[in-house]
Amino acid sequence: TFDAPTSIGDNSTIVGRVPVSTFIEYPSVLASFTKGKGLISFNLDGYDICHNPEEVIEKIGYDSKSDKEHTSHSIYVSHGKTFSVE
Repeated sequence: TFDAPTSIGDNSTIVGRVPVSTFIEYPSVLASFTKGKGLISFNLDGYDICHNPEEVIEKIGYDSKSDKEHTSHSIYVSHGKTFSVE
C-alpha cells in the first residue's frame, strides 16, 4: 500500500509498505526512469501475512505430509480413545 505522493519542487516522496519479494528490483527500475537521479530507501517494517502463499509453497517444494515438526493433523480424545484427523 502507498500513501499519495508528496512533492516539493521537482522532488516527490512516496511512502508505502510492500512485500520485499516484489520490490527487490525496484532500485534499478527507479534509476532507469529517473536517469540515475532517483533516491530510494527501505526500512524493515516487520512481517505480515504472505500475499502469495501458494507460489511460495510451490517454489520451496514444501510437503506438509513430510513435515515432522509441524504436522498437519490433529489428535482428538473421545471416550478414552485417541484418533488422528488429517
